[in-house]
Amino acid sequence: MNGIPDVATNITGYEIHQKKVGDCSVLCSLAVAAHHEFKHNHQVRLISNKIFPQDANGNPIYNPAGKYIVKLNLNGSSRAVEVDDYLPVDSYGNLMCAYSNRSKLWVSIIEKAYLKAHGGYDFPGSNSSRDLYTLTGWLPETIKLKEYDRNRLWERIFNGYKNRDCLITCGTGPIENEDAIGLVSGHAYAILEIIEFKGDRMLMVKNPWGHKCYKGKFHVDDNQNWTPERKRAFGYDQLKQSDKGIFWIDIDTFCSIYENIYINWNPQLL
Repeated sequence: MNGIPDVATNITGYEIHQKKVGDCSVLCSLAVAAHHEFKHNHQVRLISNKIFPQDANGNPIYNPAGKYIVKLNLNGSSRAVEVDDYLPVDSYGNLMCAYSNRSKLWVSIIEKAYLKAHGGYDFPGSNSSRDLYTLTGWLPETIKLKEYDRNRLWERIFNGYKNRDCLITCGTGPIENEDAIGLVSGHAYAILEIIEFKGDRMLMVKNPWGHKCYKGKFHVDDNQNWTPERKRAFGYDQLKQSDKGIFWIDIDTFCSIYENIYINWNPQLL
C-alpha cells in the first residue's frame, strides 16, 4: 500500500491481541464482529464501517492528520467518538493497548474510542454482550450455562450461527485448576466457529490474550480424540499452526467449565 498504514482491510477475528489493558470483553466483541465480516467474505460490514474517514466505497482510510471518528451506540443513540493515533507504550516502546498482528490500525483505534467513552485505559471490566451492543447495535442476551438445557442451547446457537444471525461470546467464573486446564478465571472469550460433524458438537474459541494454551479434551496435542477424520473436518492442521489462544472445545466440556454465554442477535430479526 505504498507505505500507507492499513486501517481495516479484510479484517478477521484471528488477528486481535490483548496486551496490558483489562478489556478482554471488548476485544472478544471486536473478534466476533470481525469474524462475521470474514465469514461474509467482507461483503457485509459490521465493525470496520464504524471508523471514519472512509473512501467512496465505505472503507476506512488512513488519515495523515492522525484523527479518526468511531461510531458507537451509547445510551441508545449513535455517537461519534473522536480519537487520535497516539497509543500507549511501556518504557521499552512496546504497545500496552490491543493491536492487530497483521499491522492494521482498526483494533487499536476502536479500542481507544470505546475506552475513551468509558473512562479511559484504566478500565474496570465489562460484559461482552453489552460491549457488542455498544459496538454493533446487535441485541444482547445472557444465558447462565448451569441453568440451561444443553440441547436447546446447541440448537439455538448452531442455527443462529449458521444463518449469520448472532454473535457469540462467553465468560468463565472461578476455575480452581486454571493451569491444569489452560483457561483463566473471570475472563471473556470469543466463539468464532460452531460446527457439528457426525455427532461432534464443537466450538472454536479464542482467548484474546493469545498465549494461554487450552489443555482439556480436544487440545491441539490430544492424539486420542483428534482422529484423522476429525482433523480434516475441523481444520486441525490450520489450527495447529495458528495463534495458541484459539482452540476447539466440545459443547459438554464447554458447558461444564464456562459460566455464561452471551448471544447478540441481529436486530433485523425483529
